Amino acid sequence: AAQATAQTMLSAQPRQAAARQLMGLVKLKRGDLAGALMEFDRALALDPDFIAAREERAVTLARLGQARRARVDLDALKTREAACAKACPPELRPAVSRVEAALAAARPSGLLKNAAATDIAPDRAEGAL
Repeated sequence: AAQATAQTMLSAQPRQAAARQLMGLVKLKRGDLAGALMEFDRALALDPDFIAAREERAVTLARLGQARRARVDLDALKTREAACAKACPPELRPAVSRVEAALAAARPSGLLKNAAATDIAPDRAEGAL
Protein backbone atom coordinates (compact mmCIF):
# COMPACT_ATOMS: atom_id res chain seq x y z
CA ALA A 1 0.00 0.00 0.00
CA ALA A 2 2.80 2.43 0.88
CA GLN A 3 4.60 1.73 -2.37
CA ALA A 4 1.42 2.33 -4.38
CA THR A 5 0.84 5.58 -2.50
CA ALA A 6 4.40 6.72 -3.12
CA GLN A 7 4.19 5.79 -6.83
CA THR A 8 0.90 7.69 -7.16
CA MET A 9 2.39 10.71 -5.43
CA LEU A 10 5.51 10.59 -7.62
CA SER A 11 3.45 10.24 -10.79
CA ALA A 12 1.33 13.26 -9.89
CA GLN A 13 4.16 15.40 -8.52
CA PRO A 14 7.61 13.99 -9.26
CA ARG A 15 9.28 16.86 -7.43
CA GLN A 16 7.46 16.30 -4.15
CA ALA A 17 9.93 15.63 -1.32
CA ALA A 18 7.37 13.73 0.77
CA ALA A 19 6.83 11.23 -2.04
CA ARG A 20 10.59 10.64 -2.31
CA GLN A 21 10.86 10.17 1.44
CA LEU A 22 7.94 7.71 1.43
CA MET A 23 9.56 5.75 -1.40
CA GLY A 24 12.75 5.69 0.65
CA LEU A 25 10.84 4.17 3.57
CA VAL A 26 9.37 1.53 1.25
CA LYS A 27 12.87 0.64 0.05
CA LEU A 28 14.13 0.49 3.64
CA LYS A 29 11.34 -1.92 4.54
CA ARG A 30 12.51 -4.16 1.67
CA GLY A 31 16.10 -4.01 2.92
CA ASP A 32 17.30 -1.89 -0.02
CA LEU A 33 19.49 0.53 1.95
CA ALA A 34 21.25 1.95 -1.13
CA GLY A 35 17.93 2.57 -2.89
CA ALA A 36 16.48 4.16 0.24
CA LEU A 37 19.51 6.41 0.58
CA MET A 38 19.07 7.57 -3.00
CA GLU A 39 15.42 8.49 -2.32
CA PHE A 40 16.31 10.37 0.87
CA ASP A 41 19.01 12.24 -1.07
CA ARG A 42 16.42 13.20 -3.68
CA ALA A 43 13.95 14.32 -1.01
CA LEU A 44 16.57 16.56 0.58
CA ALA A 45 17.60 17.97 -2.78
CA LEU A 46 13.99 19.08 -3.18
CA ASP A 47 13.56 20.26 0.42
CA PRO A 48 16.77 20.63 2.48
CA ASP A 49 14.72 21.42 5.62
CA PHE A 50 12.72 18.16 5.50
CA ILE A 51 13.40 16.78 8.99
CA ALA A 52 12.07 13.26 8.41
CA ALA A 53 14.12 12.77 5.25
CA ARG A 54 17.29 14.05 6.94
CA GLU A 55 16.66 11.78 9.92
CA GLU A 56 16.09 8.71 7.74
CA ARG A 57 19.12 9.49 5.59
CA ALA A 58 21.34 9.84 8.66
CA VAL A 59 20.10 6.59 10.19
CA THR A 60 20.52 4.80 6.85
CA LEU A 61 24.05 6.18 6.48
CA ALA A 62 24.90 4.96 9.98
CA ARG A 63 23.57 1.51 9.12
CA LEU A 64 25.73 1.53 5.99
CA GLY A 65 28.81 2.37 8.05
CA GLN A 66 29.05 5.93 6.72
CA ALA A 67 29.23 7.60 10.13
CA ARG A 68 30.97 10.74 8.88
CA ARG A 69 28.15 11.51 6.45
CA ALA A 70 25.56 10.64 9.09
CA ARG A 71 27.18 13.11 11.48
CA VAL A 72 26.84 15.87 8.87
CA ASP A 73 23.08 15.29 8.91
CA LEU A 74 23.06 15.10 12.72
CA ASP A 75 24.92 18.42 12.87
CA ALA A 76 22.35 19.97 10.51
CA LEU A 77 19.51 18.74 12.74
CA LYS A 78 21.25 20.06 15.87
CA THR A 79 21.94 23.43 14.24
CA ARG A 80 18.29 23.72 13.35
CA GLU A 81 17.31 22.71 16.88
CA ALA A 82 19.58 25.37 18.38
CA ALA A 83 18.20 28.03 16.04
CA CYS A 84 14.55 27.41 16.80
CA ALA A 85 14.93 27.11 20.61
CA LYS A 86 11.46 26.56 22.09
CA ALA A 87 9.57 26.92 18.80
CA CYS A 88 11.02 23.79 17.16
CA PRO A 89 8.87 21.41 15.13
CA PRO A 90 7.80 18.58 17.45
CA GLU A 91 9.55 15.94 15.35
CA LEU A 92 12.97 17.61 15.58
CA ARG A 93 14.10 16.48 19.06
CA PRO A 94 13.11 12.82 18.49
CA ALA A 95 14.92 12.92 15.12
CA VAL A 96 18.14 14.11 16.79
CA SER A 97 17.84 11.40 19.45
CA ARG A 98 17.23 8.65 16.90
CA VAL A 99 20.24 9.67 14.78
CA GLU A 100 22.45 9.83 17.88
CA ALA A 101 21.31 6.32 18.84
CA ALA A 102 21.97 5.00 15.32
CA LEU A 103 25.49 6.45 15.36
CA ALA A 104 26.16 5.02 18.82
CA ALA A 105 25.03 1.58 17.62
CA ALA A 106 27.36 1.84 14.62
CA ARG A 107 30.48 2.62 16.70
CA PRO A 108 33.32 0.08 16.68
CA SER A 109 32.61 -0.77 20.34
CA GLY A 110 29.12 -1.79 19.24
CA LEU A 111 30.70 -3.95 16.56
CA LEU A 112 32.87 -5.66 19.16
CA LYS A 113 29.80 -6.41 21.28
CA ASN A 114 28.15 -7.92 18.22
CA ALA A 115 31.29 -9.95 17.49
CA ALA A 116 31.29 -11.33 21.03
CA ALA A 117 27.64 -12.25 20.69
CA THR A 118 28.42 -14.31 17.61
CA ASP A 119 31.33 -16.17 19.22
CA ILE A 120 34.10 -14.51 17.21
CA ALA A 121 37.32 -14.40 19.18
CA PRO A 122 37.94 -10.85 20.45
CA ASP A 123 41.42 -10.66 18.88
CA ARG A 124 39.92 -11.55 15.47
CA ALA A 125 37.10 -9.04 15.97
CA GLU A 126 39.59 -6.26 16.74
CA GLY A 127 41.61 -7.15 13.65
CA ALA A 128 38.48 -6.85 11.54
CA LEU A 129 38.09 -3.23 12.59
